[in-house]
Amino acid sequence: MVKTYIQTVELLDFIIGPIYVGIILFIGLRISSRLIDPIDRRMFNLGLLVKLISSFAIGVIYWFYYQDGDTVYYYERMLRVATVLKSNTSLGLKLVFSAYPEEADETYFLMTSLRAFDTASYMVVRIAAIVNTVCFGIYTNVALLFSVFAFSGLWQLYRITCDALPNVSKRYIGFAILLFPSVVFWGSGLLKDTLTLGGITWVIACFYRGIIKGKKPIVNILIIIVIGYFVSVIKSYILVAFVPAAFLWYVAEKRLASSGAASTPLNPVLAIGAILISLALLSQLGDILGRYSVENLQREAEAMQQWHHQVEEVYDYEGSSYSLGNTDFSTVGLITKAPIALITTFFRPFPWEVGNPLMVLSSLESLALFSIGFLVLFQSSKNSEYSLARIFKQYPILQFSLVFSLIFGFAVGFTAYNFGALVRYKIPCLPTVGILLAALYSLRLNQEAGA
Repeated sequence: MVKTYIQTVELLDFIIGPIYVGIILFIGLRISSRLIDPIDRRMFNLGLLVKLISSFAIGVIYWFYYQDGDTVYYYERMLRVATVLKSNTSLGLKLVFSAYPEEADETYFLMTSLRAFDTASYMVVRIAAIVNTVCFGIYTNVALLFSVFAFSGLWQLYRITCDALPNVSKRYIGFAILLFPSVVFWGSGLLKDTLTLGGITWVIACFYRGIIKGKKPIVNILIIIVIGYFVSVIKSYILVAFVPAAFLWYVAEKRLASSGAASTPLNPVLAIGAILISLALLSQLGDILGRYSVENLQREAEAMQQWHHQVEEVYDYEGSSYSLGNTDFSTVGLITKAPIALITTFFRPFPWEVGNPLMVLSSLESLALFSIGFLVLFQSSKNSEYSLARIFKQYPILQFSLVFSLIFGFAVGFTAYNFGALVRYKIPCLPTVGILLAALYSLRLNQEAGA
């Protein structure tokens, strides 16, 4: 498949791909021209441009460097579904919209050959097949539209963050959300991570507008339900991290609005409530969460570790795997693994753990994130109003960002067991980490400037 693609399709990609880029940029410029703030315009145009460039870059990595992987898997099966749609429309529509059949009919055998029993991966194939109706079977076109969706979610997150943090520099927010290197690169192209990144950022933005601000609640709730469904099918644990964090955010916002004073950050009672909600979701929604339910947690972590070790051996990805050591899957055991799991997610691979060229870039980003985090946390403040506790009290979105990042960061670091997978899996929480760092640094900087 890869050789056939490289020999016969790449020319169309390089000819028609730029045409699609031109169309997207033209539409993007029309949208940005309506933005009043010049910073918003620059951030929109720059964020969209780098996202489109990354679509090509991620394609080059998978087709010419790996010559295999998820992108190839999705594209090959998308083409097979597209072929069926052309020759037998009714059967093709069943492949796209129907559930995995139990009867051994033609649909069953076709969906089995397409590995439709892997519902998460096949959902990406379904969506790609729908997108392909305007992409003519050309990989680059599909990758570009996937990337545009991810950018649209990041842009919505940027807009609501600027609204929730009016005293924070928009430039810092823009760089933290729209230009985070891993988010730009690995959140592009024909990948699960592109869809889940765009999906969760849309869900966060609609939650803020519809639930917290009460603007067009019906429309925003419908968007949350629809997009949340697709996110839950592809990577349900993202919503498991979102729900308790959103619960704390909502309560903090309502307390702030009703009292006119700063709410208590991370109230212990509310934090315990959020944990109980997470446990309830994990235990009661086992059928929906499937591999990420409490009952399957040990089996999933062990399976992921074994799988990534096998991949490393087959593809000679020397040094890509990591281990957190022996794990007790009791509540206490998981808590004791939380610090190393979080360190792994946000700060590894360390420089001495680098095993291939792509890991070098990941290690440099992790080192930069550690340095910036260290700078922000130990940034001096001469005014008690700008202490960390006070800032969290004044801006509940930071409470959400912290809780979501911690829960999600633990889940990813605990189960990935491979640095190559980790750099992709963790991108949904990197914008919220960026929001935290940008807000804390900018607010402290404003205090110094006004002193």
